[in-house]
Amino acid sequence: MRLSRKRYTKRILGLLAILAVVTIALAFPALLIHDHMETLIIERLGIEARNVAISIAHLIEQDMEPYRKLVNSMGYGDPQFDEAYYLHTNALLREIKQEIDADFIYTEAVVSDSEIAYILDAEDMASEGFSAFGEREGITENELIAHTQRMSLFTEVVDYPVWGKLITGFAPIVDTADGTVVGLVGVDFALEKVGDMLRNISIVIALSFVTLIILISLVMYILILLRIESQKTDYLSGLHSKKFHEFRLKDAIDDALSTKRPLSLMMIDIDRFKAINDTYGHQVGDRALKSIADVLKLNTRVVDICSRYGGDEFVVILPETNLKDAVVAGQRIVDKVQQISQDFDGLAAGELTVSIGIAQWSLDETPESLMEKADKALYQSKETGRNKLTVYREAKQSG
Repeated sequence: MRLSRKRYTKRILGLLAILAVVTIALAFPALLIHDHMETLIIERLGIEARNVAISIAHLIEQDMEPYRKLVNSMGYGDPQFDEAYYLHTNALLREIKQEIDADFIYTEAVVSDSEIAYILDAEDMASEGFSAFGEREGITENELIAHTQRMSLFTEVVDYPVWGKLITGFAPIVDTADGTVVGLVGVDFALEKVGDMLRNISIVIALSFVTLIILISLVMYILILLRIESQKTDYLSGLHSKKFHEFRLKDAIDDALSTKRPLSLMMIDIDRFKAINDTYGHQVGDRALKSIADVLKLNTRVVDICSRYGGDEFVVILPETNLKDAVVAGQRIVDKVQQISQDFDGLAAGELTVSIGIAQWSLDETPESLMEKADKALYQSKETGRNKLTVYREAKQSG
């Protein structure tokens, strides 16, 4: 069935409305998932930073003597300062930093309750971010906890004035010989890394939600259409319902008005249907209704709209059809009903017949007046002998 532009527009707007509703409904859970994923990423980076710090601390603890001498030295020029060990260990930390894509890896000694001194640093010595041996900085609460409680930990996002927003893992370096905490290993991931990871995950989340929104919207749209379609159909005859006919007649008139093409309407009534029901029972009457409906389906075009209008009344909208062609179609229906009535089970031969009234739409005519004209022509058919069709004429009605 051809959809009018108005009906097509309504369907598109309906689908867009469903998409909007579903999008709004899913937007809040999507934001919650996004925020939860950000928390999970920060936690995962913190755990990774802590674990890497623990591994580096264990690595240093396996050969504690040169590291302890390095911590106790005064820096370059001090006989205890092992430059080869210092450069080699810095290079090793640099490799680890590159492998895990960390932003900073370093070791430090706690020199007081308020200061730490950097020992090793994975940054390139020529870079601005390199912390030279012995360079001091204020101690943070997390560093103090890790040192005093000999605890490996990771921080939430901390905004450092110099280094920016970082997620850090700390692990104590313990001299197993005497159990003292010689220093801490620090591993930093910048918050920007969370943004990069979250951006990739957000794309996946967004695509998943877009797919979900489309699927849910389509399912809802299909269910709504099925519901609408069920209301369009007369359950007994399988034809369209009266409500659908009234809706489509308005569209058909709009189309005829815009295209300047003819439009005809056919009203059909089963002759003496009440007598058939009273004499032979409603089962026979129902079969008669279905048989007439089948005749209409088989003897009209795809573009024609066949509906059951009432108990024993049917109506057919004939787009782009003048009176001459409508009469041909109507007479074909009358003849086909006569043909099937000759051996219709439960009725006498020829007892099942129909009367038809046909009217053509005229400019500026309403759906109600067109229906009234076809109904008057139908009444004329029934009054003048039944089993026939009548065309509505403005001056007079003729069979």
